Amino acid sequence: MLFIGLFKMVVGLLIGVTLVRWMAWRRFGHFHGRHGHHGHGFGPRRLLWAMRDLRLDAQQRVHVKEMMIELRRLGTELRFARFDAREDLAAALGGDTFDRARLDALAQRQQDSLQRARQVLIDRLESLHASLTAEQRTRLRELLGTTPPAAEPAEPHPYR
Repeated sequence: MLFIGLFKMVVGLLIGVTLVRWMAWRRFGHFHGRHGHHGHGFGPRRLLWAMRDLRLDAQQRVHVKEMMIELRRLGTELRFARFDAREDLAAALGGDTFDRARLDALAQRQQDSLQRARQVLIDRLESLHASLTAEQRTRLRELLGTTPPAAEPAEPHPYR
């Protein structure tokens, strides 16, 4: 009896691990996460690392923090707008007749939300650009990968 119970537990564990790996593969592809094999993506974390390497002063750090909070809020709003979109889509397609007006209104709301987010993003990046010194802008360009990096920075990177 003990052997059968242990066997069931091991089989259940193997099935669970297999399902989790399959779901990860379906969501991210090949178990490499959202940013590819080595995690090289451009997102908030990379921008924060770049900002750390720029040696910002206190006022610039406050500015970057406010920018990141604002962009995170906008991203959250856009993510939660998807739920309303699903309800409108289900109502437009699930009725007896196709509701074109409802879908047009949905598309217009989403376009307006994206336009607002785009404008806030561009405004915040413009103000960030204005607050950086010429040396910091050059270093940021190198960190973001548009030009080959210059010689090693004055301070070595803490994880190298």
